Amino acid sequence: MGDLAGKTIIVTGAASGIGAATAAEILARDGNVVATDIDWSQTGACGSDRADGARLLRLPHDVSRAADWVAVIDAALEKFARIDGLVNNAGRYLVKPLEHTSLAEWQSLTDVNVKGVFLGCRAVHPVMSRQGGGSIVNVVSAAGLQYFPGMAAYSASKSAVAAFNRAAMIDFAKDNIRVNGVLPGTVRTGMTRELLDSPEFVEQVIGKHVLRRAAEPEEIAAAVVFLLTDDACYVNGINLPVDGGLTLS
Repeated sequence: MGDLAGKTIIVTGAASGIGAATAAEILARDGNVVATDIDWSQTGACGSDRADGARLLRLPHDVSRAADWVAVIDAALEKFARIDGLVNNAGRYLVKPLEHTSLAEWQSLTDVNVKGVFLGCRAVHPVMSRQGGGSIVNVVSAAGLQYFPGMAAYSASKSAVAAFNRAAMIDFAKDNIRVNGVLPGTVRTGMTRELLDSPEFVEQVIGKHVLRRAAEPEEIAAAVVFLLTDDACYVNGINLPVDGGLTLS
């Protein structure tokens, strides 16, 4: 896979899980990382011990706030002078029957999972356009294509992002900005730890993955980073399942 030397990538939700693994992989490929998260109290934050401060900037960030995006863009440009990629990874997860889902829970999901992606893409566009291009990867979910009990709100938010990716690709293509999505299946992260301890969840959901296991965050990060590199320069507007065969089962 191509390296990312000299390129600066913003990764949201980078304190743990897929975001942390993605940030670590970018650093390993000699890229610069602007790692953002609303909560940096979690451990193992974005493999920060794998690079010196010259190539890593960690920032607090609520992706649902436009003002926070302005601050992140300004800080990234001040430290690295450019922005070559964006990974919209920050997300919220909910497994709850629709009839018991509150309006506040619905709004919280859409604010982060949908509004956050829109704000991020809009925020980086002027910078990437001036530079002559860039790559955006929005982390979606196989739940945007494959549906399970109790995931109506979550699936709706992720389906919206899958559609957004294809439309944004058309709008941004004139500026040489690629927009792609990665659709993970079930991933072993802090958000899914309790679910993966549930025999019922394992039977109903993991059993539908053809590989019959959850992914590790690094397996999803590998696909994300591929789409950021120049090796994927002719890949645009795809929603790539990285789901162990879940959406084909």
